[in-house]
Amino acid sequence: MQPPILKTYRPGTHLGENVFYIQSKGLHSGRPMHTPIANCFSAQCKSNFDLDFWHAVCTALWLSNRYRILIIGSVVPFIRIRETSQLLGSMRHLDTSLVQRTAKQLSLYTELQKLSTQRTFTIEQLRRATAAQLTSLL
Repeated sequence: MQPPILKTYRPGTHLGENVFYIQSKGLHSGRPMHTPIANCFSAQCKSNFDLDFWHAVCTALWLSNRYRILIIGSVVPFIRIRETSQLLGSMRHLDTSLVQRTAKQLSLYTELQKLSTQRTFTIEQLRRATAAQLTSLL
């Protein structure tokens, strides 16, 4: 599968459909995103299928810390567009069904993580409410 065309994102530029973004600077360099930020690359894909495929591949690369080897910069960490493109090019032969299964699993894990975060927040609110009941008696 043909890797996406990477370009430095410029605000105000209309890129059309089938585009996702990759954060290029900071501690989260390599993170794929659906909405652009100031410091990112645009990844232009040929079709919606390619978009889903390459977004899933980039998510897996980011979660597995594969972008860490590309990060340079002593004050502001960043990744270069050429090396990112080469990394994606090395992934072009991945089996699409494997990528789809992995993307589905990662999506389920993300949902579980969100539920866990919500439950933790609710438990913290209950703890505070219980403590507030005791202190209101004083």
